[in-house]
Amino acid sequence: MTRSLLSVLAVATVARAQAGKKPLVSTDIVHGTVELFYEAYAGFYDKFVGPHMHHVEKHTDTVFNVVDAALGPEDPITDVCKQVGCKKEEVLTAYETAKDTTVKAKETALARMAQLYEPLNRYTDFVIDSYESAMPKHAGLIPRTPGNLILFVIYISFAVYTLLRVAFYIINCGLSIFCCVCCCGCCRRKKKAEKAAANSKTAKAVQKGKDALASSKAAPAPKKKGGK
Repeated sequence: MTRSLLSVLAVATVARAQAGKKPLVSTDIVHGTVELFYEAYAGFYDKFVGPHMHHVEKHTDTVFNVVDAALGPEDPITDVCKQVGCKKEEVLTAYETAKDTTVKAKETALARMAQLYEPLNRYTDFVIDSYESAMPKHAGLIPRTPGNLILFVIYISFAVYTLLRVAFYIINCGLSIFCCVCCCGCCRRKKKAEKAAANSKTAKAVQKGKDALASSKAAPAPKKKGGK
């Protein structure tokens, strides 16, 4: 019975070590937040907007007919070109050129992001491998993506900053209490010493006055000249 229990514990320990630790923080929180907002929007739409959409669809054709009647039978681009003094073909050519330029810029940006993402992945793997080799018990704590690594660094930085603020606050409170106790004690001792010194000076002055008075009484009266 004991051997079987130890075997089960050993298997569980090995499985846990192979599985690694659960990530401390990950970008799943972002995805979960977006999903939560989307579900809230979908629930609101289904409950309050969806049941009334058939009324909107019923009047859609009427709205489009009113808009077409307001614009007139002519092409809006042709009408604007007549007023401005340009040709419709030139406007359409410029539009297509701008559209092609936008598509090419988007493709170039995606290619650059892909080129940038590869070294980021290598750097992420290097950092996480270094962390896990230094702390093997915490392997799997950081998911191997650049976003998760950045989120982990931000989280740890915030935690360290908070702990330092709390530690400095406790140290300042301790120093304040210590200084208050020491300063009050020193001030009391100083006041007592000053009071004792003042009392001593006063006692000495009184004693000197008494001695002077006693000596003047004890001194003989001076004799008068001529035997008088």
